[in-house]
Amino acid sequence: MIRPEIAGKKPGLSAKCNSDLPSLKDDEPPPPRLALTILEFCAAFRISDDFYYKLKRQGKGPREMKVGKRTLISLVAADEWRIEREREGASASTAKAPAATEHA
Repeated sequence: MIRPEIAGKKPGLSAKCNSDLPSLKDDEPPPPRLALTILEFCAAFRISDDFYYKLKRQGKGPREMKVGKRTLISLVAADEWRIEREREGASASTAKAPAATEHA
């Protein structure tokens, strides 16, 4: 039997697996991205992976989903996380603002 890499096939994928995948034409856009890896999430929000795991330990991380061995964050979960952080920041800034005083 000829090894797949010599036969010009991708190692680890059977012919059936390759035939099940939809083929993309050169002029077709790629399918929409619906989830991010942890590193992609960190890059998108410009935070370090250490800070991500710190937030996760504090219970302030985004919702995660397991897909096989991979951990992904859906775009919806990322958006909800962003909104929560914005609300948290807004409430913290209003708590620090001095109370307005009336002058008579």
